[in-house]
Amino acid sequence: VALAGDATLANGRVAALQIDGVLNIRYMGLITGVNDNQLFRDADTRANGDIYLPEGNYRIFGDSGDAVQLFSSNKWVGSGDSSCVITYENPDATFRKMIKASSDNVSFSGIKFKALANGGSLAFFNPANDNFSFYDCEFDGSITGAAGSESHIVYVMQISSIGTREGVNFERNHVHHCSYTLLQSNTSNAIVTNQRYYNNTFEFNYKSDLSFNSPSGEQSNIVVSGNTFREAVREFNVGSHYLGFASAKKWTATKNKFYGALDNPVHIEEASDDFVLSNNIFEVDVAGSFAVISVQDNTIGGVYELGKRGVIANNVMRKSGTLKLPTSVGINFLLDGT
Repeated sequence: VALAGDATLANGRVAALQIDGVLNIRYMGLITGVNDNQLFRDADTRANGDIYLPEGNYRIFGDSGDAVQLFSSNKWVGSGDSSCVITYENPDATFRKMIKASSDNVSFSGIKFKALANGGSLAFFNPANDNFSFYDCEFDGSITGAAGSESHIVYVMQISSIGTREGVNFERNHVHHCSYTLLQSNTSNAIVTNQRYYNNTFEFNYKSDLSFNSPSGEQSNIVVSGNTFREAVREFNVGSHYLGFASAKKWTATKNKFYGALDNPVHIEEASDDFVLSNNIFEVDVAGSFAVISVQDNTIGGVYELGKRGVIANNVMRKSGTLKLPTSVGINFLLDGT
């Protein structure tokens, strides 16, 4: 229906849409399932608010550039129940960050994101602005193979080397067959504050589910609560955790549940100051040198340092499995440099 300002053709059809309210992405054209990059770009350009993605199989195809798809609109709402699938395909072995938000307050809900890395690696998202949010989404990294020889690498969110971001919200999501949900490299100078991870499920993942790693930058004001971590696909004692904090500050991890055969499910390292780890349940099979909860000094940040002003309290730790070993430790302080 023509609205004020619309151009109309001789046959009465509308030549240009004026979108008022929620934009259905199908207003922009048909879903091809082969290369829908332009469909998303058109919707993002035309929308001034929410964009609805009905059920269907969408595909965003990588090219020679990083962050091939920019999102500036506020809310992307899928149909939910895994019926709305966006597949990211990386055409070669080059590492690419496929999605970058170019404005604040971008959120995604009710969408299944799936990776086709084709032997290479990719990051679903590169958070570059404030208040980046995911609700009721599924992330399938499609990784296969045994730990140490997996088919490819997939990050849900990979933090760039520079910049300041405030607000990452991650609630009621399901992450599986991925490498990392969140990763910031040892050399990244980025500052990321005010992160919230509530009531998510992490399973069948290959590296560290949540790695708050910032020896060269800063990650602070973090809450991890009500999540379930289980069925890690990892070798024992290779530096992979369910939950890791390296120099991250002012964080709380509470009311989480940890299951399965994994050494060192929670790792606290370097200057991770002012933290609370409480009221969590661990039913894990630990058999290496790190224990259920490890607190370690390290020198990645340039000096050996332990976390200060930390509380570890009211956690339940049960050793699963039948093998009882001298190395089945509950809490272990590892002093490498002092």
